Amino acid sequence: MTDAVQDTARFKFEAAPVRFFFPNVITPRAPEYGNGRKGDPEYSVQAGIASDHPDLKAMKALMVKVAKAKFAPSTALPSR
Repeated sequence: MTDAVQDTARFKFEAAPVRFFFPNVITPRAPEYGNGRKGDPEYSVQAGIASDHPDLKAMKALMVKVAKAKFAPSTALPSR
């Protein structure tokens, strides 16, 4: 991913509500992969937003932009 895309790959929700599930934003947590294997500790959050949320379209567009910068042209991305 280029530095220009990485610098702009931040998203700010302008409208509420957005719910965070399982937030690990203060202390990083190591993901568990089963069979006693763990990954490196990382910060993470799962966001739950309604399908009609006003910011959803902009967030999806940003995800496509980041994916294209990171994986294209080596991977074909589905178009929707």
